[in-house]
Amino acid sequence: MAVFLKCLEFFDKSGEIIVYKMPEKEGVMLETGSQLIVQENQVAILYKNGKALDKFSAGKYTLTTANIPIIGGMLNLPFKGKTPFSAYVYFISLKTFYNMGWGTPNPIPFRDSFFRLINLRANGAFSIKIADPEIFLETIVGTKGVESTYNVELFLKKILIEKLTQSLGSKMTTVLDVNMKYSEISDDTKNLVKEVFLKYGIELVDFIIESITPPEEVQRKINEASGIQAFDAEQYRSIGLVDAMKEAAKNSGNAGDVMSAAMGIGAGMGMGKMMSDQFQQVPNNGICRNVQCAKKIDVSWNVCPFCGTSQR
Repeated sequence: MAVFLKCLEFFDKSGEIIVYKMPEKEGVMLETGSQLIVQENQVAILYKNGKALDKFSAGKYTLTTANIPIIGGMLNLPFKGKTPFSAYVYFISLKTFYNMGWGTPNPIPFRDSFFRLINLRANGAFSIKIADPEIFLETIVGTKGVESTYNVELFLKKILIEKLTQSLGSKMTTVLDVNMKYSEISDDTKNLVKEVFLKYGIELVDFIIESITPPEEVQRKINEASGIQAFDAEQYRSIGLVDAMKEAAKNSGNAGDVMSAAMGIGAGMGMGKMMSDQFQQVPNNGICRNVQCAKKIDVSWNVCPFCGTSQR
């Protein structure tokens, strides 16, 4: 037995729904005379066979052939004075969705000039709004078959990760420089993503990278070389030179090559020692030894939680 919807209305109590489809279940039909109620900051689109047929802004509508002529082409035989027809109505929110979290479900392969091929993880947030509901519906729902808010978010996050991977490869050569490159990588990724999102009728309002994290083994090398202190690019480079010297000793019989590498390492270690000595000259009396940090900390703490500098 057929089931008919007499009123189509969607009120988003959570404020987190981008798109909602009615009827939700198969076998439920619309009929002439049904009421369509569209809330503020919403648009409703009548949809059938992969195409958007009509669009409704905020207001109350009666679905009849008189005020919506396109319904006439979908009519079946009369049924108790009403005429049923098969179609869907998608309610699309026009509000801005802020601080939608994103992260790398799998590590991003990155060819580092010092550490070779490593895996990076990243996370952050982005904000969007639907700029063109009809394009959004036809491309995301009609072409991609993505109907729920959850799946829309997954689809968008996949694009974000793809473009971030592209930006990392073009804007950074080594994870040593990641702190200096944050802004450049973020801006480049935002521009790339914005261009793709517009093709789906979506405006990228904001995009933020909160962290780009190297793998544990790389982090361990950094910590070993810096004495668990706050490390900078020079210390990172010293680690890279150590690895280069080991490789030279393994693959080359030329002592001059190894000595050249060693000289470079010595310079890097000398810089690290100067920094270490500078930190040790400042006693921990409830203040971080790192003069550039100088945050208040507990005298019993071995490591500053703000900058990572050893307090021993």
